[in-house]
Amino acid sequence: INFYKQNMDKNYIFRINPQIDLSEQNISAEANAIIVNLYTNYLATQEEKNKIKQILYLNQQSLEKEKREKGIIQEGHRDIEQRHRKEKTEMKSKKLLAAALAAVLTLAGCGTTVLSAEETKELLTLSQKTMATVESMAAEMTMEMDMSMGEETAETTTVAKILTQQNPLRIQMNLSATLEDGTEAQNMQMYAEEEDGKLRTYVLAADTWYSQTMELGGLAQYNAEENVTLYLSNLADFSATATEKINDTEATKIEGTLKKDVLQKVLAESGMTETAAAMGVTEEQLAALTESVKSLPLTLWIDADGYVLKYEMNLTEVMQKIMDKAMEAAGSTDASSAVKVEKTSISMVCSQFNAVKEITIPEEAKSAESISANQ
Repeated sequence: INFYKQNMDKNYIFRINPQIDLSEQNISAEANAIIVNLYTNYLATQEEKNKIKQILYLNQQSLEKEKREKGIIQEGHRDIEQRHRKEKTEMKSKKLLAAALAAVLTLAGCGTTVLSAEETKELLTLSQKTMATVESMAAEMTMEMDMSMGEETAETTTVAKILTQQNPLRIQMNLSATLEDGTEAQNMQMYAEEEDGKLRTYVLAADTWYSQTMELGGLAQYNAEENVTLYLSNLADFSATATEKINDTEATKIEGTLKKDVLQKVLAESGMTETAAAMGVTEEQLAALTESVKSLPLTLWIDADGYVLKYEMNLTEVMQKIMDKAMEAAGSTDASSAVKVEKTSISMVCSQFNAVKEITIPEEAKSAESISANQ
């Protein structure tokens, strides 16, 4: 960017006709090359960059082939032919460069440009207001956890299909967990409803319903609306990086990190605090671990109306620290038994905003045996 600023012609007058294709514009091949260069270096995603390189490579190959097919030019017409060839090659290069850019813009979403920093901030502000009006929604949560120890690997994918209604809170969820070989490790159906400031849950496991009372935030990781509200108000170092379609709707992809002072709350609401406790890591130890976490990457996909259509959180670094502390607590110091966390991520795809029908809890669930939190 600095190079272009230092070498630009400040008195240059450009004329662009927005009604005609880029390849037909009256601009030089150099200008086309600059456009492609700027788009490639500052706007294109990695996938688009690879496609641009491929297109330009094929274009260059086509030009070289054309040169070879012309054969040897007769000596007496060398100067005229060279001028003609230069003009023709320049025009062809211009069109090929324009075609490369046009192809990439099409891949990026019919020419949609990524938002500026100010526009991105405005979209996030709009999203906070929009999501605050959501009274019901559907979501599909996917949690992936991949670990390895030596040559052994363990991959688990958990998928939860969720319906939520607010005020009072009601949740309906179908959850399944599968191992890397496709074996089903868990499958359950659950309902929950707010009752006297608590959350009454009903779980169907092994063809039997059980009910339990827990704190209102006990299922926070499955409440996408509340999670999104927390994330939107605590996103830092953010930027719009692409436009993509989520469930056939155009959305702006915004990447950032969550502020350090909310990490413990985010971890609690993502279920990581409970996971750590199950592995023998206390809340105090987890709090100390979060102090050493550099950042918690978060990506949001937001449509033009401010609805968050999807979010992804990368918890790999946090999970590795939890695993290291758990192994330490277990007295395992052998490097050969060290567990490496390859991936831990949570994604949530949201839909049916304010369009979920009333969640009705089955009568057989309501009459289920009640169990205590310690059972």
